[in-house]
Amino acid sequence: MSFDFNLVLVGCGKMGQALLHGWVQQKTIDVSKIIVIDPHCNDLALWSNQGIKIFSHSDAIPNNFRPSLIVLAIKPQHFENVLISYKRFVDKDTAFLSIAAGITFKFMERILGTPVSLIRAMPNIAVLVQSSITVLCSNKWVNKQHQEISDKILKVVGDVIWIENETLFDPITALSGSGPAYIFFLAECMIKAAIKGGLPFDLAENLVRKTLIGSAFLSKELVLETFANLRTKVTSPGGTTEAALNYLIHESNFEEIIEKAIDQAVKRAFDLSK
Repeated sequence: MSFDFNLVLVGCGKMGQALLHGWVQQKTIDVSKIIVIDPHCNDLALWSNQGIKIFSHSDAIPNNFRPSLIVLAIKPQHFENVLISYKRFVDKDTAFLSIAAGITFKFMERILGTPVSLIRAMPNIAVLVQSSITVLCSNKWVNKQHQEISDKILKVVGDVIWIENETLFDPITALSGSGPAYIFFLAECMIKAAIKGGLPFDLAENLVRKTLIGSAFLSKELVLETFANLRTKVTSPGGTTEAALNYLIHESNFEEIIEKAIDQAVKRAFDLSK
């Protein structure tokens, strides 16, 4: 069931369209109360045909339209230039929700001034299949209604976790925001290794894909088990799995490689906030 509030979605790329799809499909919001701002608005006929107003620039937002929430689904590199055009909406009734990596409350407050209600959210690409995990954090001016609205609109694309400490966002971004790419790269490497071992590409890809899906389902079903315990269940003493893991753990420094890779992502998220 939808509930009553006005919303502006700034940016309608993959993340933005995934959110729109969830809102429309689950009737989270009355579509007449959604405005989308995207410079490529001519490519979004699908949504305008469903009654959503789509404009290329914030200047086109009607003066009598007062949003409860402005969702900023834009790249960090473009954030400052875009955000400044929404300063006219700053008041106690409107909150800004950013899903951009590395963009801090301090960064947004510098552009919008204070007091301003701000929420940070970090989903991941699994929003495309309503299976994301999204972490949220609000600043001190956000009220309960803004939190409830943010919670509802992001639960349509997966699970939601609220935290109080904004400084955790860079490692969260590096872990769950970027995490799917690490897993996909691991899959690529497994496929290449299988092909070198003599398997045809189609068979190797199918086996890796089904293995990843099965492993994900297993971890979901056995949620009380740690990943270390799950790994042990798969690893027979003296078997093939143990041989491979011994190499990864003791010979290749795989754990250190993963640690350094995530650290690089954390550093990049921090750099984007400067």
